[in-house]
Formats: sequence, structure tokens, C-alpha cells
Amino acid sequence: MERERKNHWGYLLIGILYLLVSLLVFRNPAESLLALTIVFAVTAIIAGVVEITVNYKEKKEYGAKANFSIFMGVVDILIGIFFLWNFSAGMVALPIIFAIWFIVGSVANLFTLDFAKMISNGYYWFSLIVNILSIIVGGILLFHPILLIATVTFLVGCYFLINGILAIIVAF
Repeated sequence: MERERKNHWGYLLIGILYLLVSLLVFRNPAESLLALTIVFAVTAIIAGVVEITVNYKEKKEYGAKANFSIFMGVVDILIGIFFLWNFSAGMVALPIIFAIWFIVGSVANLFTLDFAKMISNGYYWFSLIVNILSIIVGGILLFHPILLIATVTFLVGCYFLINGILAIIVAF
């Protein structure tokens, strides 16, 4: 049962932004954690605004369950503002926050799989698999901080790449 597709400029914008961030992370993995903190903060704010806007419209238009997604949008905005306000705390907290973000964001996406199924069956299964893998990776990173510190830039690049692709798929 596929729904009529509409272009969502917000998802397209965040998808392109996520892809660009992933390319930057892969290109310069040894760069300062400060740059990653700033990029993460700005991206989190934009993603939060887009998440709130698009999910509120989806909730109104289709009756989709968007309360948790809207809540996560607010959390993204607050984290982004905090990181821009306090760079040093952001750099210390960033690796742990990424692990938690992987887990919480993926769990939130699992709650919206009914919406993914409305888009297409293929998207549903892709989203399900990616979100389960993200929960597993986030759990491993959370409980093995040395591994997290050693691989944070690579995993962040992968996270943004996968979620950028998912956002662009949703946009069309």
C-alpha cells in the first residue's frame, strides 16, 4: 500500500547536508574535533528544525504518529545550541553523544516504520535493517569508549552517509 509521494524539501536539504558532512569527515579524519563539534552542532539544529516541521505536517496530513519524532527534533536543536555555546564541553561529550544519538535516533525511526511502509516495501526493509544495525553499533560504542574514541570520525561519516541517503529517499 504505497502512498502518493510528495517531495519534501526539508528531507532533501538535510540529506544533502548529511552527505556533505560525511564526505568532509571521510576526507579529513584527523582534523580537529572542534570542527566536527561545530559541524555537528549546526547539523543538529537544522535537522531538528526539519524534523519538527516535516513530522508536524505529516501528523496533520496523514495522522502519522509523530510525537516522538517532534520530541527528538527539539532535543536535536537543544544539543546543537549547547555545543555552539560551549565548544570544550561539546568536544569532550561528542563521542558519547554520538553513541547515544545512534541508539535514540534509530529507536525513534523504528517507531515510524509504519510511515516507511507507506513509502515502499523496499524502503521499509532498508530502514529496519539500518536502524537495527545503528542500535547495535551505538551500544558497542557506548560500552567500549576506547573503541569509540579510535573510530568516532569513521563511524560519524558512515552515520551521516546512511542517514543522508535515507533522507533523500524520503524526499522523493
